[in-house]
Amino acid sequence: MRIYLETPKVEPQSDEASRAPRIDEKPLALGAVRFFEDDDIIWFVDPRGGAEQQPMCTFASAELAEIAGDLAKVLWEFEHGTVADAIWEFRFGYEAHWGDHLHRVRHYLHGIMFW
Repeated sequence: MRIYLETPKVEPQSDEASRAPRIDEKPLALGAVRFFEDDDIIWFVDPRGGAEQQPMCTFASAELAEIAGDLAKVLWEFEHGTVADAIWEFRFGYEAHWGDHLHRVRHYLHGIMFW
């Protein structure tokens, strides 16, 4: 999160959505599974979903794969696009997608380590 906070707010230079190719996340998720001794199920609720909602679940390995996929797009922009597009992709992804996955996995890891 520190890097996100230290990264300047920029506007993308490209008018297109990210041109980065989407990587296949399945091998990444399968590789991440080996780091979890038992299961890697993360249970959670929508913080704005209300008291009557049902818990949802995901897998830590899948969350890590999604994070890697989004950050691969950032790297692609650095290598093939502009610095502004890469920074924008990084900040937008953190705010809208991979940041949520990151903090969900971080909380899960804290729980299995210390509870």
